[in-house]
Amino acid sequence: MESNSGTSSQPDRSGRDRLVRASCNVGVFGLALGIALYGLGRADLWHDEAASLHFARLSLSELPGELARRDNHGPTYFAFLHAWASVFGEGAFAARLPSALAAALACVGTTWIGQRIAGLRAGVAAGVLLATSPMHLWHAQEVRFYAPALMLVTAQVAAAMTLCDRPTRRRAAVLGATALLGFSTFYLVGLVSIAIAAGAFLGRDDAARASRRHVIGAFAGAAAVGLLWVPSLIEQSRHALRFLSWIPDRPIGQFLVDVGLEAVAGEGGAGILPSMAIIALCLASAVFVAATIRRRRPDDLLITFWLVLPLVVVLVLSLRQSFLLVRYLYIALPALYVAAAAGIALLSRRRPGRLGGWALAAVGAGLVLPAQGLGLLDQHSAPKRPERWREAVAWVRPQLRAGDVLAVAPHWDLYTLELHFDGAGPFVALRADEDSLSSLGNDARRLWVLQSFDEGEPTRIALREDLTLSDERTFGTLHVDRFELARDDR
Repeated sequence: MESNSGTSSQPDRSGRDRLVRASCNVGVFGLALGIALYGLGRADLWHDEAASLHFARLSLSELPGELARRDNHGPTYFAFLHAWASVFGEGAFAARLPSALAAALACVGTTWIGQRIAGLRAGVAAGVLLATSPMHLWHAQEVRFYAPALMLVTAQVAAAMTLCDRPTRRRAAVLGATALLGFSTFYLVGLVSIAIAAGAFLGRDDAARASRRHVIGAFAGAAAVGLLWVPSLIEQSRHALRFLSWIPDRPIGQFLVDVGLEAVAGEGGAGILPSMAIIALCLASAVFVAATIRRRRPDDLLITFWLVLPLVVVLVLSLRQSFLLVRYLYIALPALYVAAAAGIALLSRRRPGRLGGWALAAVGAGLVLPAQGLGLLDQHSAPKRPERWREAVAWVRPQLRAGDVLAVAPHWDLYTLELHFDGAGPFVALRADEDSLSSLGNDARRLWVLQSFDEGEPTRIALREDLTLSDERTFGTLHVDRFELARDDR
């Protein structure tokens, strides 16, 4: 997909120009990595991260079956984490480091895409905005697949653009590989592949038409390899509603506001400055989208579909079961910043004189960067989740006896408990399953109830020696995950 003559300068092949562009990419990478590494290992691993390590501990032969039963995501990230943890360990810093590196590379990819769409300054602006986004920082410091998936998204978009410049089998293979890896990491990445196909087939220029056969071949090859995962995907789809049942339903308007505020101000962010920053980003993006509809240039179409399609799909899926999670739109965050930077570039070139150049960009940066900077400071000053599992385990461990049972509510915190108890002290976790409280009967064994809460409350632990089925309200549900603990005689 060729560069846009109206919104992008033609690439300068001089050595100086390449040096400037490379320096900008290195600068954006350094900024993004520095922000991600600061305080990376400070907070304890919380239950989502513990779940990642749970799957990573499985052998590659066990992983597909366990994911099919207990999760709704692909295997690629967990397989990588399995290999990574076997070398570097499962400490908070070591386990989060791949996400930090992937997040920094995603910023470089965003910079490259922005440069292609609207020139060097727009690319740098887009990369810096992504690097300083509190939402991006959250996923950069988390043992989850979202930041690696975003890195693969930007790589896939860049591969599609270079393929349309000069269609070759090698470039098509790169596009197919990034599409397959992205989809098998996070299924919603498949929407970006659809955006790429839309840009190629709806674009008006000769480059788009010439690349269509290679784009089809790339995605067909990726789909052929992905057939190996179809049995597990079918099994996961059978349990999809159960996996998603915990997602709260909320008004769509409130959800859209939350998406914007989390992008620029972090979780729970609010206030006049973040609201003005979101309005500025949306208006600038709207200018770019309007130009795209009028001109139908393939690169611009790709960015527009990348920005809009995830939101539309999430809203449509929510008609049956709430799918309104802000993290599911994270894959479109680079598209928002690229579109906003390109929109400001368009406005700047149409306003000569006092508003010429990058005066409008300065206005936008004066709103967005301070809002995101305050969000970063707030995120660095507070733990990711105030669950205090390390303290809870340290308190309960000396009091445990052989045969005691730990019942965990909500059930997903089982992974966190498993992580902190594994292989340490006189007691070890032998197994965990989802039996009802009735399976305990009137057993004389002591039952410990562990509950963690949102809303800022720490983990609670209580000994319930007289627990009966009538006390099931303690858990909020009849089915709980439980640990049987026995003395380690090794």
